[in-house]
Amino acid sequence: MDGPPGIDGFSRLSDEVILSIFKWLPKSTIAKCAQVSKRWKRLCYDEVLWRRLDLSGTCLKPKILGNVLLRGAHILRLAKTEICDPIYPVSPLPQEFPRYRNLQFLDLSMASISTQGLFDLFDTCKNLKKLSMEHCVVDERACKALSQNEQLEVLNMSMCYGVGVSELKWIVNGCKKLDSWNLAWTDLNSEALQLISTSAPKSLERINISGCRTTLKDEHVLALCQRCPKLVELDISDSTAVTSICVSYIHDNLKRLEYLAMARCYNVPLSVYLVFQKSGLLYLDIFGLLTETMLGTLRAKLPSIEINKFYFSSVARPTVGIRRTSIWGMKVRE
Repeated sequence: MDGPPGIDGFSRLSDEVILSIFKWLPKSTIAKCAQVSKRWKRLCYDEVLWRRLDLSGTCLKPKILGNVLLRGAHILRLAKTEICDPIYPVSPLPQEFPRYRNLQFLDLSMASISTQGLFDLFDTCKNLKKLSMEHCVVDERACKALSQNEQLEVLNMSMCYGVGVSELKWIVNGCKKLDSWNLAWTDLNSEALQLISTSAPKSLERINISGCRTTLKDEHVLALCQRCPKLVELDISDSTAVTSICVSYIHDNLKRLEYLAMARCYNVPLSVYLVFQKSGLLYLDIFGLLTETMLGTLRAKLPSIEINKFYFSSVARPTVGIRRTSIWGMKVRE
């Protein structure tokens, strides 16, 4: 700023004006500005500057994530991030809990984080609304801590390792407000599928349990449809043990269904899908079952349904397609 030599022009500016300037700076620059003076440090750590943050693809050394959370982040993207233990410098103090609990939207997709790290994170951040931990390793302690997030609405656990009955019990009993849940390719056994189909939150509107291969049976599909009649999106692709009867279960019980994916369900004859001619179904993905000629015939018989439109599931996923600057439609960069 222009002014007499030796005079600090910033000292004449209000905190609000300086914060409005800092908003335009990269987070790495803000961190350096915090070293200028006590006043700048206080302003640089103001939570208004840290509400949304993208640290994807970086390496967070021990204690760094805890410091980030202490600044009051609301929306945080950590996709493909390496997170080193321990997360917190010391055990969080009671007066710090409100700031940790500001975090509501968290993307840990393909992050490298230990089960201890997940436990520490979920044990302090208890106001999560949307969470993705795709391709992470979980255990019972982490899922027990996660179950404290009673406001959780969206959960992406696709391709997670360590998902079993004991882990799922905590989630279905604690997260009663889930409306989107992705459990694709988590190697669910028959007992786990029985638990999900009979105890999943009744609020569910979208669920992906694809990749079960031979463990998902018709009776699981029936129980799930009866348990969660509000479903508008269902993906049971790559389940080779289900038969034509499960399509009838879906048609008869899910009156609000708009999207159904049953790709590579080889025991289901194509003629069975004609039952949806007079339903509200909008999209049907049955990849791997049709030749071009058969696809044309089926489209002619189901003119109101778009067939094989989506190659990948969007259930609970934070980013879809080429969008990488937002999660669940919310920007992570200012």
